[in-house]
Amino acid sequence: MNTLEKLEEIRKKLEFRPKIDEASFSKIRLKDYTIPEVDYESIDLSTEFLGKKLKIPLVILGWTGGSEYVKQINEILAETAERMGIGFGCGSQYAAIENPGIQNSFTVIKDLAPNVLKIANVSATHLKKENFGVEELNKCIDMIDADAIALYFDTLEEVLKPEGEKNFKGLLEKIKESIPHVKKPIIVKGYGDGITRMDAIALHDIGIKYIDISGYAGPNKYVIEEYNLYKDSYDFSRNIAKVFQKWGTSTVRSILNVSGIYDNSQMKIIASGGIRTGINIAKCICLGANIAGVASPFLKTAEKDVENGKGSLQSIRLIKTFLEELKIAMFVSGSETISDLTVDKIESF
Repeated sequence: MNTLEKLEEIRKKLEFRPKIDEASFSKIRLKDYTIPEVDYESIDLSTEFLGKKLKIPLVILGWTGGSEYVKQINEILAETAERMGIGFGCGSQYAAIENPGIQNSFTVIKDLAPNVLKIANVSATHLKKENFGVEELNKCIDMIDADAIALYFDTLEEVLKPEGEKNFKGLLEKIKESIPHVKKPIIVKGYGDGITRMDAIALHDIGIKYIDISGYAGPNKYVIEEYNLYKDSYDFSRNIAKVFQKWGTSTVRSILNVSGIYDNSQMKIIASGGIRTGINIAKCICLGANIAGVASPFLKTAEKDVENGKGSLQSIRLIKTFLEELKIAMFVSGSETISDLTVDKIESF
């Protein structure tokens, strides 16, 4: 059985297994090597993504900018990424394009993390606006000296917001037209509801080579925000938002929806959505992801670091925890390098 056939087998079995956890990590088990032919101290966690060396296959997925407080959050996370040799993806930069006066909450990223992988970020729906196009995408890239730009699809949130963008027709064509003119690679990104096979095929067909799957990993916090927005409004609106709280494709299935069709030379994957341990990272890579992205846990540690005023202590501690967990998972699964984490390391089930 070749790699694609093995991935397809896992994907099909997931369809018939009862839900255990929302991201589906508990449905995947790594093979356990009681006697691994591995020297723990020689295990190499490093990898390369978008031409940048990462000491561990991890990128911090950040939040927005625009205020002094969020600037402090970005400073903590940028310092953490630079010190620990991991990637950093910022939050949506659209507000900073509209109002250049708040760009300093983003430019601190390139100032404090000059050597790490950096990913710019803006909603794909902005390409529907007359005053937003390739020039603005390149401005986002320059703002943080990014190695790529993520265009995220917050489809469910947009359709639930009264003022949301509800016309997605032609968006893929706009992205396709932008690819040759954007100075860095484009990553298409989910928004907590994952990627389907149809999505993966459509993105591949327009020339996208990078996907951040942003899989479903629990009640959609963006939908909950819309629910809270409507809580004092009509029951009709409130109930509609509530119905969609658990809408989406799990993180594990989203990875398989891409890696089960395209090999690593055709499509590279950032796995995100509910990743909370180094074991989760190892499982994602075995399933075909290149690196993992983590957002919420780093926001929490950065907030503690800002509050404590002692630098990035909590955020660095979190990365060290991910690192040690991943290293142990590699040791007990007989893996000396990240490239050893293949689908063959997944236990049959």
